[in-house]
Amino acid sequence: MWYPEIRRFCPQTPILLVGCKSDLRYMYKDEAYLSFFRDRSPFVSINGVIETLPLWFTSVTPSRARLSRPTRKSDLMMPDQARAIAKELGIYYYETSVLTYYGVNDVFENAIRAALIARRGQRFWMTNLKKVQRPLLQAPFLPPKPVPAELYIAGSTYTENMQTLWLTQTYTDIILVAGSVGFSAHRFMLAAASPAFHRLLTTDLNSDMGARSSSESSMVST
Repeated sequence: MWYPEIRRFCPQTPILLVGCKSDLRYMYKDEAYLSFFRDRSPFVSINGVIETLPLWFTSVTPSRARLSRPTRKSDLMMPDQARAIAKELGIYYYETSVLTYYGVNDVFENAIRAALIARRGQRFWMTNLKKVQRPLLQAPFLPPKPVPAELYIAGSTYTENMQTLWLTQTYTDIILVAGSVGFSAHRFMLAAASPAFHRLLTTDLNSDMGARSSSESSMVST
């Protein structure tokens, strides 16, 4: 990084930290972007020498090849990391993307503001520089909306499931007796299908029997 050299040789020069190619934060997952590199070799011939190149798609001279490794997530710098570096150095941070034209005007406009403010400190008698604003905050980058996933709504199998549950008689918890014949059933199905069964099955019979026995004992004692 050239920050120490700039501070040494140009101590009065304002500095901005600029992050480029912000579009790669979402493009590195794009299928169209990845398909460009799918059929390419990670080894590129440069002047007859086979070399492994760590960067992406950098144009070189006609006698050279183009770099062919796609951008990975580990290659990217997130905004919070860059802002932490800018805060440590005491400078402003901006992001740009030539592909989407995001932030390009912000960088130039705020660079002009920073230069005019630096000149105002040196030429305080110039009244036309008093109204110059400090470099402004940049609106965060808004990536494009991802393509929504296809939704598949399965058809209802409630009727088939209830019929299978009734035919297999699995995990029944109540037996209805009619004469000498018993029918196994499920309490929740009876309570959901019939208000009468709902009242019957949700009634606390133990408390009713206890109240009845206490009333009978009180009648006997009197």
